[in-house]
Amino acid sequence: VEMIDKAAFLKCESLEKVDLGNSVSEIKEEAFSYCTALKSITLPATLKTIGKEAFYGCSALTGVVLPKKLSALGAGAFGACHALKSIAVESGNTKFSSIDGVLFNKEGTTLLTYPNAKTASYQVPEGTILIDNSAFSECDSLHSIALPTSLQEIADEAFYKCTALEAISIPANVTTIGASAFYGCSALETAQLGQGITTVAESLFGKCTGLKSIDIPAQVKTISYQAFNGCTALTKVNIPAGVETIEDAAFKKCAALNEVYCNIATPLAISDNVFDGVETSKCNLLVPQASVSLYQAANVWKTFIIKEMQEPSGVENTRHEQVRIWGQDNTINIECNDMVFIQVFDTQGRQLYQGYDHHIHMGNHGVCIVKA
Repeated sequence: VEMIDKAAFLKCESLEKVDLGNSVSEIKEEAFSYCTALKSITLPATLKTIGKEAFYGCSALTGVVLPKKLSALGAGAFGACHALKSIAVESGNTKFSSIDGVLFNKEGTTLLTYPNAKTASYQVPEGTILIDNSAFSECDSLHSIALPTSLQEIADEAFYKCTALEAISIPANVTTIGASAFYGCSALETAQLGQGITTVAESLFGKCTGLKSIDIPAQVKTISYQAFNGCTALTKVNIPAGVETIEDAAFKKCAALNEVYCNIATPLAISDNVFDGVETSKCNLLVPQASVSLYQAANVWKTFIIKEMQEPSGVENTRHEQVRIWGQDNTINIECNDMVFIQVFDTQGRQLYQGYDHHIHMGNHGVCIVKA
């Protein structure tokens, strides 16, 4: 036997062990998907290709060793393997490497697969440029993750349904985040998007039912289809002045939404379902002073409680022996010698941010209180 075909063992729920012999060179997509009793599998030395979701949902599988000749691995090949603690790679493989049990490309620049049961917290190594499709998909034990400054891209469904993940802070060098990257991360309460983002991707935070507020970075031009659909705890959104498009259902079913800070001078034309499920008649829409009358006449926007946005205080610099804080381009900057935990509040005592970032985009919030 040289090839295991598509879905050949799909949902063989009693299968506990497989020996593939010495001739198999290809395992096609979904070949062993949802073999929930499969505890071990020996991949032969002849194996060159593992297809998409080949072992998806093998929830009893604890470890796997990728052979020397393996050169192709499909997205989500070991996704939702909730007992998987380690992925090892045989010495001499020219395509893949294992760093502390996590699967990377040979150069260590692309994180391919994180074993679901590895640890509750993880520091992605510096030098990582890309987190690949479905790399952390359905890692339901992952509570926290730290991303490196070298990171440039997070691919589609990278953190799909990581239901224990509580916070995410995207580094400034990240320019692309794929569709549904954080879809279904139901415990996610805070999300800090980096300044390199120009598009909030389709369903990026869909059904993140714990997300409470979001500040969209100043460089964003497009808020895509269903970007925040089903964020039922979302109470506040900050939309920067440069946004040119808000697509259908972007904030659909955000039933708790009560404050929208919209810095766009001229109201965008949006469809009726952008805020479908939001009680706009009870939701405050804060806009630039000169734009109030325009929003009062604009379709959809006019259904909100429209208010003038408060002007910044004009205080730009504060100094202290150990910490310096100043504002520039809607960003709070903190300069200090050590890593300091930062909290930012508004004048009503509501927390707007917490974490270790020293460059925090806040949008146009007026007076902010920074605790370092």
